[in-house]
Formats: sequence, structure tokens, C-alpha cells
Amino acid sequence: MLKLSRQDRGVLSQHKRITDTN
Repeated sequence: MLKLSRQDRGVLSQHKRITDTN
């Protein structure tokens, strides 16, 4: 995996949640 900054990690977490609900 790529090393992401805290902000990027947060964005990915939100996006993952969106895909999970879908």
C-alpha cells in the first residue's frame, strides 16, 4: 500500500464508507 498522509487516509476512509453503504 502507498503511504498516505492523515488527510488522504481520512478521505479514503470516507470514500470506503460510501462504497460500503452502496
